[in-house]
Amino acid sequence: MLAFGSFRATHEARVGKWVVKEGKNHGRPRENPLAQKGIELMASSKKIVRLNQLLANNFTAMLAVLALFLMVGAQGLFAQTGRANISGTITDSQGAVVSGATVTATNTATGVAAPTTSNGAGAYNILQLIPGTYTLKVEKEGFGSQEKENVTLTAEQNLGADFALQPGKVSEKVTVEAGAELVHTESAELSQTINERSIVELPLNGRNPAALVLLTPGTTDVLGTGVGQHQSYTTFPTEGGASSNGGRQGSTLYLLDGAYNMDNYHLLAAPFPNPDATQEFSVIGNNFDPRYGFTPGGVVSIVTKSGTNSWHGDAFDFLRNGALNAKDYFTHQTDNIKRNQFGGSLGGPIIKDKLFIFGNYQGTRQTRQVLTASGFVPTTAMRAGDFSAFCQTGFAANGLCNDRNANAANPADPFVNDQLWLPTNDGVNGHTYTVSQALANPALFYPKNFINPTAFNPASVTMVNFMPTDTISALGRVPAIGYSNINDFNEETVRGDYNLNDHNRISGRMFLNFFNQPPFSKSFLQSDRSWNAHWQNYSGTWTWTINPHMVNNVTGSFNRLYDHSNSGLTAGGKPICYSHLIKVNEPNTPCSIEDFEVSGGYGAGSIPINAQNFNEINRWTYGFSDSLSISKGKHLIVA
Repeated sequence: MLAFGSFRATHEARVGKWVVKEGKNHGRPRENPLAQKGIELMASSKKIVRLNQLLANNFTAMLAVLALFLMVGAQGLFAQTGRANISGTITDSQGAVVSGATVTATNTATGVAAPTTSNGAGAYNILQLIPGTYTLKVEKEGFGSQEKENVTLTAEQNLGADFALQPGKVSEKVTVEAGAELVHTESAELSQTINERSIVELPLNGRNPAALVLLTPGTTDVLGTGVGQHQSYTTFPTEGGASSNGGRQGSTLYLLDGAYNMDNYHLLAAPFPNPDATQEFSVIGNNFDPRYGFTPGGVVSIVTKSGTNSWHGDAFDFLRNGALNAKDYFTHQTDNIKRNQFGGSLGGPIIKDKLFIFGNYQGTRQTRQVLTASGFVPTTAMRAGDFSAFCQTGFAANGLCNDRNANAANPADPFVNDQLWLPTNDGVNGHTYTVSQALANPALFYPKNFINPTAFNPASVTMVNFMPTDTISALGRVPAIGYSNINDFNEETVRGDYNLNDHNRISGRMFLNFFNQPPFSKSFLQSDRSWNAHWQNYSGTWTWTINPHMVNNVTGSFNRLYDHSNSGLTAGGKPICYSHLIKVNEPNTPCSIEDFEVSGGYGAGSIPINAQNFNEINRWTYGFSDSLSISKGKHLIVA
């Protein structure tokens, strides 16, 4: 099997702290030679289509066309379809092959039929079928017809279905109920399909079907291994990834309706449609064919729902809050998450047996309280220079603190504890001295732990003035505080399928998922940054049956992720910048402070500041893949 004739190109534009350089791309899109190759490929593929129309019945000439595809698409990365194939052999009651038999696969939901004929070897292939439930019917003059009902096709499946015809009239019909295929007879791949029933009925926290990928043997959550990485504020919140058979992050390829569906930033799976928009997905863990040469680990092929010949739909609302949640056995408390997920779907025919539409919406509204640890800030007295609260037992007449620590080397001369010492020449003020050293040199310490406020660093004074003064201890302790974290998702899926005629089928799909986390700012110590992530995925597929033994499937896709995050750290209702504290030229971005640390010095604990930076990333990926399937004798060539 040979795979070629596809390309994938990615552009990224990034601003802010998190920048991963790609070549010499510094925060702006750059010309992509792969994309240029793709333009040449699309232009060349138009010429190939014209050649196919002229040479469809000439197999030798078609090999020349394939050679041209190979030269043009030499930089192709992978070729896949998200479709399924049926193949088999037609024989008579004596086991002799039957040629010229008409084999028709009819989708029971849409009524769309795909006919073919058996060749001289009695073999037939029905190629590039949309996953679903089918009825297979075989007809041949002089033989009674046969049907197999409820034949289920899954994404990326190669199904084998043989028929043995009995002599009789065509009007005589034998119907067989198809059973579950326990063994793959047409390929050596190891795979598992998670069907619609499993997706809908199995419990899913957050209604994310991606979690069900981990039901497949040999897979594990790469983000739970300790080596996986998902960077917040630069990706989509629900991104994940499966490690198949020990593969590293990015070794598993995710497809959505046959189109590339991954975020290249960390090579994680892009968002999944919700359970009411997902028909099924297949996980291929090993022995997959060369069409998936892009990935060394596994393949996850997701199929969205489509409209049928009857209108159907649903509405749902899932509620989770403290009033309904069970209490934890040990803490006797309920969790603090409040989540409401609601929406619905509707699908049906625009033109029966020809044009179908399906749409789905899911909204998620989630709020949770994020608690931070207690911390310490300078008290009102400390801001005036009075740090006497650090000394527990009072001061001597010369202002030296009476607190002591044992000195093992000289027990008669203990160390002075809880005393503020003057900084040394290298600026370090964390030294300590013995009683004799302090008495011999009073210039080493601040009497009674008092520092003249005029000696304070102006930037530190400005920062401290942003902090609250309502402390609950003489050392400046502030209680455990927190903030409300709001996560809103709005997800939409729209898919259309058009059966133009027996030779051409077109489908298109739009999947959008918009996430919004507004900034929160109650005080200098109670704030959180915003996070807006907009994911867009568009794909289209054209399946062209050139003749009963040759089918071409073309898929194009476009993915885009826009991430934007602003700091919620404010004081007096205004954002805080470094330039508010020190003389520095700010970048041409909204105000933010990426980090804040206090090292050395004195204190009972840390200052609980949630420093936040500005971030903006805009990246997109577009792809094209072409898969040509040719049935010749008992052989199937897919390229």
